[in-house]
Parts: sequence; structure tokens; C-alpha cells
Amino acid sequence: FNPAGEYWRGGVWLPMAYLGTKALERYGYYAEADQLAYRVVMQQFRTWRDFEPHTIWEAYSPTADRPSTDKAIIDAAKPVRPDFCGWSALGPICLMIENVLGIAADGIANRLHWRVNRSCRNGISNLQFGGNRVDLQYDGDGALFIRAEKPFTLQVDGEEYAIAAGKTRLHN
Repeated sequence: FNPAGEYWRGGVWLPMAYLGTKALERYGYYAEADQLAYRVVMQQFRTWRDFEPHTIWEAYSPTADRPSTDKAIIDAAKPVRPDFCGWSALGPICLMIENVLGIAADGIANRLHWRVNRSCRNGISNLQFGGNRVDLQYDGDGALFIRAEKPFTLQVDGEEYAIAAGKTRLHN
């Protein structure tokens, strides 16, 4: 293990973080999965904000808000590859939507599941799934605001709602 990451000797790789999060979910550890996802996304954000260039990196340091270092045989002080939006985009896209916001889309069934797991105002705009585009917003006080181009089914914390095209307001 190298605290700087040194590629495979400690670097945080987003496919592994994503798989770990989904494994926790699979066995019912939703709070732990959401917390792990939040920590990963926040580390990516802080690295993007504080480290030059401001980008998504191939892997991240296990101990600091910075990219992982490259392999020692190449240059142990050099960061891994920048602008790596292949698997590293799993954090700011999938983990952010699926765990931090708690939204799971099923385009085939024309259904969204939303675990409202944050008490603050939050949501997403222009979420595309199954030929539909929706905005979802929780106001922090129990009201949900939905805008949809087409009808769909929304499941919120176990309750199902038939959402019509246009604007809808629900109280959770």
C-alpha cells in the first residue's frame, strides 16, 4: 500500500468503488452504500476544485483530495491520466444520481424509484430515461415537484404515483 496511491497500490478506482456501493445495496445496506457514494463523489469534487487541471482523473488518492500517483516504474510522483471520463465518470454521474440523490430509472418499465434520502433541497433536471425527460425536486419540507414530457410511474419511498405529462406536485 502506498498512501499516494501509486496506481494499483492504493489508488481509488471508480469501477471498484461503484461495485462496492452496489454490493452494499444488494445486501440491504442502503445507508452505508449512500454514505460511501457521497464520500467518493465529494472526494472527486474536492479534487476537481483544488487540483490543477480541474478534471476527472483515472484514479484517486486513498488518503488525500488529489489524483492517485502513477506506477512507480514510470514516475511515482506523476499523477495518473487526467480527462479520464470512461469509468471515472461513474462517480459524478451514476453514484450522484443513484445514491446521493437516490434515483433509479427503469426505462423499459417507464418507472422511476426515488428514495428521498436527503433532508435538504435536492433533485435533478433533464433526467432522460425510456424516451422521457423529467425534472425531480424535493423542497426539503416534504413537497416533491415533478415535470415530465410524458407520463410515467414514480415510486417514492414505497408509494406509487401515476405522473402525467406536465407539472405535478406531491407531498411526501
